[in-house]
Amino acid sequence: MTVHALPGSGSAPDESTEKLLPCNTDAERNILDSMLINPSLVASIAGLLEPGDFYRNDYRTIYAAMLALHAAQEPVDATTLFDQLDRTGTLEDAGGIGAIFALGTHVPTSMHALSYARIVRRCARNRALIEAAGKIAALAYNGADDDMACELALREVMRVAQRGSTSGQSRTKSFADVLDDLANEVLDRIDSDAAIGLPTGFAEIDRHVVSMEPGDLIYLAGRPGSGKSALGLKIALMTALHFHATDRVGTVDVVTLEMSAKQQARRVVADRAELNTRYIRSGFRQKGRDPDLDAWNTFEAHRAWLRERVGDRLFVTDGVVSLLALRSLIQRAVTERHCQLVVIDQLDLFADGADRDEYDRITKMSRQLKQIAKSCGVTILCLVQLNRKCEDRRNKRPMLSDLRQSGQLEQDADMVWALYRPAYYDKTNTDARFQQFAELLILKGRDVGDGTMVPLRFEAEYTRFRDWPFDSIPDDPTRDTGNPTERKAD
Repeated sequence: MTVHALPGSGSAPDESTEKLLPCNTDAERNILDSMLINPSLVASIAGLLEPGDFYRNDYRTIYAAMLALHAAQEPVDATTLFDQLDRTGTLEDAGGIGAIFALGTHVPTSMHALSYARIVRRCARNRALIEAAGKIAALAYNGADDDMACELALREVMRVAQRGSTSGQSRTKSFADVLDDLANEVLDRIDSDAAIGLPTGFAEIDRHVVSMEPGDLIYLAGRPGSGKSALGLKIALMTALHFHATDRVGTVDVVTLEMSAKQQARRVVADRAELNTRYIRSGFRQKGRDPDLDAWNTFEAHRAWLRERVGDRLFVTDGVVSLLALRSLIQRAVTERHCQLVVIDQLDLFADGADRDEYDRITKMSRQLKQIAKSCGVTILCLVQLNRKCEDRRNKRPMLSDLRQSGQLEQDADMVWALYRPAYYDKTNTDARFQQFAELLILKGRDVGDGTMVPLRFEAEYTRFRDWPFDSIPDDPTRDTGNPTERKAD
């Protein structure tokens, strides 16, 4: 962080007592470069920074012009920026034509723009604190009425505290403003087809769910071996690939408490290369034969393909962690690389509160997960295990009551999804379509009818899920025994 001298009203202070103002002009310049490289960032940055947050006057002027272009629904590029500054008579304040057309040359990617914005906001708030401290000190030195001085001091502190509030802080708006924000969001989607939330990568899931949004806590439930780990990992991969394909700022974190990072990578490559995971683990040997080099070449080609596209978009943390460590991990991921989705495999394996009652332990963990999602502004997709109650029914499709400590998990979750595969319970039916058929049941969802069923295809040899490619679904005699996902209206 760079610092600059605090402007004084008298003679220059002695070097030993010179006060310094916090700022980071490199981060300020990098924000402007990133916004010119990727104009879709303007809306996100505008929610974090005001022009007055920039320390340098020329950067402040350029940023204000970018916001004006965005507000007028004009494209933000070097040409329109030059025109805006020229028309408003602020071109020289911005450093002249040379400074404008040099933008976009200092950073190779716009990926870290929001991290730069948080640095600039932090410096701006620290400068505001220094300014407020000066005003409060002046009140005390001038002998103002103590009650009035305290009230004015509190106002100054609150003004700084409310400056640049984030999604995790309280923010009051009139309902008229909220309605206008809603209209602008819908217009943005109409005009640019821009997804505010995250797609899952599965066409039918996205059709029903629309998107996973910041602050969402989503539970994905299933019996052991039903494929919930494979589906959670596939959604993480598809989201990371979406970020790469659209050049959208964002990364995905997978926190795995059951499998190692290398096991997760093996599954991802097996999915992409259509190679059996056991075959990969064996070194492509079968029955004592020499290694199959063709299979190796296929493996290596797809490993390299994945490395190029999601190598810096997808991150894996393995080992048992506490929720306190998880919160710290997510906060760093959001700050340092703008993490937007965290997939956790799985809630039941967290070590928190092993000495407490199981109900209390799950309840506390669920509440904390929702708090983490909301305060960090990320989507959390957390895998959970169903209890055995569904095993005792003829129709074994999951219900909300099959969740462990279902009341608290249902209350905290924005959405609850559950996996059901008929072949998991019926091993005698050898029909290929029956064996591959899976249902994703939306037991609780935003603007989605509870009990909505999304068909998926599960290919066990590659441990992967895909969209269901057929028009019809296989016969299942338990399907007509009532809808176990139906629940009473609140």
